[in-house]
Amino acid sequence: MKRVGIKELAPGMQLGEDLYFKRGGLGVPLFSRGVELTAKNIDQIQRFFSGIASILVQDAGVAGVTSSSPVEQHQSVSAPPPEAPQEERPKQALYGRQLVDGSFDKPGVDALIAATVRERPEFQYTKAKFTEYFSQVGGLLQSFSNTGTLDQQDVAELAWQVTSEFHEAPQYFDPSLLYLVQIEDWDQGTFNHSFDAAVLTLLTASRMSDQFEELTALFIAGLLHDVGKFIYSKYQLNDMDYIVKKPGGLTAEEYEQVKRHVDVEDHVGGWFEQLPTRLREQIIYGILEHHERFNGSGYLKGKSGTSISFSGRLIGVVDVYDALTRRRSYKSMVRPDDAINLLGTMAERGLFDRKIHQTFYSAMGRYPVGSVVNTTAGVAVVLRQDPRSVDAPVVVFGDSGEEVGLLGDESVRIPSGPE
Repeated sequence: MKRVGIKELAPGMQLGEDLYFKRGGLGVPLFSRGVELTAKNIDQIQRFFSGIASILVQDAGVAGVTSSSPVEQHQSVSAPPPEAPQEERPKQALYGRQLVDGSFDKPGVDALIAATVRERPEFQYTKAKFTEYFSQVGGLLQSFSNTGTLDQQDVAELAWQVTSEFHEAPQYFDPSLLYLVQIEDWDQGTFNHSFDAAVLTLLTASRMSDQFEELTALFIAGLLHDVGKFIYSKYQLNDMDYIVKKPGGLTAEEYEQVKRHVDVEDHVGGWFEQLPTRLREQIIYGILEHHERFNGSGYLKGKSGTSISFSGRLIGVVDVYDALTRRRSYKSMVRPDDAINLLGTMAERGLFDRKIHQTFYSAMGRYPVGSVVNTTAGVAVVLRQDPRSVDAPVVVFGDSGEEVGLLGDESVRIPSGPE
C-alpha cells in the first residue's frame, strides 16, 4: 500500500481504502477498496473529497497485495465461479412449444426461472441489496403516508447508497434483474412501483449521464414520482385513497381525480432545498411532469417537447413500462417483451421523447432480462443483454443449464411468431 496525492491519481490504480461521503453525520460509501480507478471516478473523487490531501492505493509491487471487489466484502455472496465447459445442447428441449400454445403457466415459469437464474451469485447479491434498499424505501414512504412529513435527509442518503452501489459494482449489482426480483403484486402498502421506477430510472439515466449527483437526483425523482397520491390520500384532498385501491377500472370522474396526483407543486416545491437548483428541479419536475407527453397529449398542463423536464420525460417512459409489467386487481401482467413492444408503439405515436425511449430500449433490450422466450431450441430465460445487439440477448435453458448468446449462435433464434 502507498499514499498518492489526490491530484496524482491515475486510471488503473486500485483503491486501498473505502471512501465515504459524510452527510448528516452518516457515512455513505461511494468508492470501495479494490476498485480500479477510471478517469470518470477520479474526477468524482477529486470533487467529492477535495479536502483530502492523499488517498491510500494498492501498490502492485508489494507482495501479497491483491485486489478485492465489493462482492468480496460481503461474505454471504461469492464472486461467480469460472464457467464450466458446456455439454452439447440436447436435441429435444424440455419445454417444447408450450410458451407459444399457452400451456406454459406461471408455476412453469417460476420453476424455469428458479432452475436457471435464482441461484446465480450475481442474482443473489442483487436480490440481497434490493431487499435491503426496498425495506428502507418502505419505511420512508410508510412514514410519509402516516405522518405527511417526508424525511428528505434519509431519502437523499438512500439515493446516495443505491447510486454508489450501482456505479461501483455494476457486475454484481445489476438493476436489470429487477423484474426477476420483484415478480409480485403491487399495492399501496408495499411501494413496489415507487422503488421499481427509481431503479429503472437510474438504469436508463446511467446510459445518458455519468454525473453522480445527477443520477442520484434522478433516482430520488423516480422514487417520489407518485408521491402526490400519498399527499392527496393523507390530506383527504379527494377520493385518491379509495381510487388507487379500487378493484376494477376507473370511471371518467375517478380518472380525473387520479390525474390530480401531479398537481402538488404547493406541497413539494420547497423540498430538498439543500441541493443545487438544477438537481432540485430534476426531482420536483419529475413529480409534476411524468404524465406529460412529448406530443402534448398528457396532463395536467399539456406540455410538449423539451418544455417537459428531462426527468419528466424519462420517468414518463419508465412509469408506463413498470405499470404494464405489474399485476393489478383490474388487469393482468403484461410480459416484459410485450411491454417493450407497446412502448415502441407509443413512441411511434409521439408520446415519448425518441432519444430517451431509445436509450431505455437499449438498456432493457428487445427481450428484457427475466423474459421467458420460446426459441427454436425450446423455452429459455433471458439472462443478460448482449451489448452488441438489443435484439439478441444471452439466454439460458432450464433443461441443460446451457447459456447461449443468440448473436453468436445461428442455430438458435427467437421466432417472430408461431411457426
